[in-house]
Amino acid sequence: MNTMQNKSGKNLYYPGMFDFIKGIAMISIVMTHAQFALGEEAFATGSDWILKLFGVIGDATSFGNAAMPMFLLVSGYGFRKTKDNWKCVKKQAKLLLKPFAFAACLTTVLHLCVHYAAFRYFPGSIRATIGVGLGYLLGASNTFYIGGITVCSVGAVWFLGMLFWGWIALNFIMNKVNEKHLPWLMALILVIGRLLCLLPPIPYCLVQGVIAIPYLYMGWMIKKHELLTKKFSPVIWGIMIVGAIWSSKFGLLRISDPYVRYGILELICDGFMAFLVMWIGLRINRFQFPLKSCIGMIGRYSLWIMCLHTIEQQALPWYLLYERLGMLDNWMLYLISLALKTILIYIGYRFLIWNDQRKIKKKREMRRHRHV
Repeated sequence: MNTMQNKSGKNLYYPGMFDFIKGIAMISIVMTHAQFALGEEAFATGSDWILKLFGVIGDATSFGNAAMPMFLLVSGYGFRKTKDNWKCVKKQAKLLLKPFAFAACLTTVLHLCVHYAAFRYFPGSIRATIGVGLGYLLGASNTFYIGGITVCSVGAVWFLGMLFWGWIALNFIMNKVNEKHLPWLMALILVIGRLLCLLPPIPYCLVQGVIAIPYLYMGWMIKKHELLTKKFSPVIWGIMIVGAIWSSKFGLLRISDPYVRYGILELICDGFMAFLVMWIGLRINRFQFPLKSCIGMIGRYSLWIMCLHTIEQQALPWYLLYERLGMLDNWMLYLISLALKTILIYIGYRFLIWNDQRKIKKKREMRRHRHV
């Protein structure tokens, strides 16, 4: 059983402590994107109550609008300052841009092959695939157009670009700025991030990276001041809970766009919600129950599963499935697409596990040969 620990003699950080809530959030992301593929209007109809139920489940497991802030807070919780900024850039590039490049290459190749196999028209397949490739080259978090050419969104992996810029920027700031000035600087960055949301689309997830910096810093502060085990006054709890409920009910934070309905207040309240999710998730993590280890593994490999989800979402023409099975009810189409997505992601996930085990075995053999 995992335990929470504090200054009285125990460690507050251990591997996998947030895997469960990350896994829940990843499941929610796949469910939500399956809804978007089918069409949000299908979930607004009163006839398909099963769809409405899945819509409610998706909203609940995405923690209101705080799934992405939660991922950032968890990342910030594990933040460690690197004195050499260039070393930090290289490390984060290997950790985050490598999966991004993997998703870009595989998605582009599969998109071309699958679309040619489906339509048997090479010029059209090339034209559509160019839009996908341009999306990755420009780090497009949303689909837009350049001179009649469609630049497709990179899907869920926009998060990797945001985290890359946010992490290296925070590392640079913490190397250059006195720690006592950091809260004021983070408040200023939050304002700048909000203002940048008002501009036309900026490539390479740069705006999202700016928004990520205060959330990463907040995660770092949560760990430094042991806020997950600290006793707060009822007033503080009340402010956080009310803010989280308000944001979930009325807010509409879409960092990928980037769009914030109620500005800085909503960004702060989503931070409250993300903190509450971490606080609850850490306590749930103390217990063992069915599916916990499975969900935890999804959370542990969340970055790569995000890539696998992006590949199946963008490379495969799901709309053809909906057209072929158009005689079925919407809820049946949704469950079929969700099941197929799960199978494809699981196959990729098993490959990742196998590849990790292969690398570990290879390293052990190399060490063994060195000692012979």
